[in-house]
Amino acid sequence: MRRYRYSAWNDSLGCCHPDPEDVLDGMADSIIEHGDLRKALRLLMQQGFTDRRGRFMPGLRDIRDRLFDMRQQALAEYDSKDMVRAWWRMEMDRLDRMLGGVFWGSDADTIDADLIKRIMGNEAWRQVCVIKELTEVLERYVDRNGTRLELTVRGIRRIAQRAMLDIFSSLQRSSFGGHAIRRNGVGGERLEDSRPYQFGDAFVINMGQTIMNAVQRTDGRTSIRLAPQDFEVYDAESTVRCTTVLLLDMSGSMARYGRFTAAKRVALALDALIRTQFPRDRLHVVGFCTYAQELQLADIPSLSPKPLGFFPHFYRRMYRNPLGFVNVQVDAAEAARGQTSVPAAFTNIQAGLQVAGRLFNQQRAGNQQIILITDGEPTAHIRGRNICLEYPPSPQTLTETLKEAKRCTRRGITINTFMLGENGPMKRFVSELTKINRGRAFFASPTSLGEYILVDYVANHGAKAA
Repeated sequence: MRRYRYSAWNDSLGCCHPDPEDVLDGMADSIIEHGDLRKALRLLMQQGFTDRRGRFMPGLRDIRDRLFDMRQQALAEYDSKDMVRAWWRMEMDRLDRMLGGVFWGSDADTIDADLIKRIMGNEAWRQVCVIKELTEVLERYVDRNGTRLELTVRGIRRIAQRAMLDIFSSLQRSSFGGHAIRRNGVGGERLEDSRPYQFGDAFVINMGQTIMNAVQRTDGRTSIRLAPQDFEVYDAESTVRCTTVLLLDMSGSMARYGRFTAAKRVALALDALIRTQFPRDRLHVVGFCTYAQELQLADIPSLSPKPLGFFPHFYRRMYRNPLGFVNVQVDAAEAARGQTSVPAAFTNIQAGLQVAGRLFNQQRAGNQQIILITDGEPTAHIRGRNICLEYPPSPQTLTETLKEAKRCTRRGITINTFMLGENGPMKRFVSELTKINRGRAFFASPTSLGEYILVDYVANHGAKAA
């Protein structure tokens, strides 16, 4: 008869089976920053990750550091006549080459687990088991497309949810009113008739007031943790359906100072917020550079700003101008198709506003707003069938862009601008924009952009349609 021996639970025995959510959470920041799932996975293998219980799962860097110490000790004790010790050192050299290959991108299956166990013991063997299983445990969040790894819808939503929670968990009392914000114009009317939640009420949360209640209760001493007494809800008639278009600047300058990474994180977090807290609202994301187009949620993690590139005909025209100005026209249809001969790194806010207008036409809502994230004034505009690229921005570009803002204003669309740059021309342009539209303007750093936009959204969500 077969017999079994049971022992007390040893938490370390489970480390060969990492939780898929912990693995994806550990990759989330890298995916948003680099837009490359395979690179994010390689970085996770290199650096390790911390799970929700606070346990650190070492990566290849830690394992190689320990192996380096072992090799140094073996060299110090080296004896050419001791064949066993010499063989042992050769095995360590072989293992180091193996780990080094995986560290720089080789398949983790090339690691000889038995060799790890012989040289470094059971602990290192378990850690390598975790590293070798990372791709397999991500099956519910990642699809394989040949040699490529692609996030599933479930994976993208998990990253979006994580981005939203990270932004809100970082909020402390100093986050409210503690930034140097410049506000131009006035926003929508704020609804004040929310009240403390009572059992049986419809759970339509006034998120702004709820968070403020939690901040006041904790007095800013710790991270915000919501308690039942913090929740405030709107009356049923206060719920107003809102359609939001997030205009995301994809011009070349957004690659600086982490601006584009912050903007992508906000787009994902705002999608998660609306999907979970305001399901009657709708969010569209439009990316604009030389041209503009609607983006799907699946597109956002892999986005990157448009590089200027090298276009000989473009530079020839620029250098012929004694002042170094750019004044080039390109075919709008070719630009929209992504033709390689068209410089894509310019800032066409007018095109972004036009695409937003078409999206509003497709879906009517009581409230319509545009959230514009940009780091510079417009440097391109549409003229007939052409896109005019002009740098520094010409008066004509600014005029055409503001004309489009006036059309949005006549349709009752609010434009709230979040500036990631603070140069003089940018501030003058945004000042004119807010005078025309009577929206709000904020200056934000990449680190505070998420707090501004999400808190502003929930705090003003109850505004009534004009």
